Amino acid sequence: MNCPNCNIELKKNYCLKCGYMDNGSNIDNVGNPWKANEYQMYLKEDYENVLTNKNYKFVFIIGPLYLAYRNYPLRSYLLSFGENIFMSIFARGKISLILSFLISRFLMATFLNSYYLSLVKKDIIKLRQRDDFETALHQKKARHPMTAIIVFLSFILPLIILYILIKMS
Repeated sequence: MNCPNCNIELKKNYCLKCGYMDNGSNIDNVGNPWKANEYQMYLKEDYENVLTNKNYKFVFIIGPLYLAYRNYPLRSYLLSFGENIFMSIFARGKISLILSFLISRFLMATFLNSYYLSLVKKDIIKLRQRDDFETALHQKKARHPMTAIIVFLSFILPLIILYILIKMS
């Protein structure tokens, strides 16, 4: 069933966008259907996917690069470094390397969207201090695929070094 106000599919008899409930009532503090909240303006078309973690497969595949894709390259580097350390600690053979990789990616697919939303909240708080808050929020880009590609290319070298170190031991 779709919401009669904004025509978005209801999740558990509830609209995430406007607060409409299946019984006909509306929750006021979610926002009204004609004025988007700050998260919607920041995330644009990715709002529902990030909020409900629908993109978990994408997050699982690209792992720490997800934060670079979402315009947080430094945090992406740190998370990549942490994943490499995690894999090097637990990888004692081929099977344990694969298992440690799968465990780290499973954890990222589960928790990375929540972490990203906390980063978005901090960005929105910083943007609120500006005089042109609404304009700045609309102009803010939530995705930068080129940043993810650059981080990916710089991420390959440490993985190759890690692979060589594991092969040598």
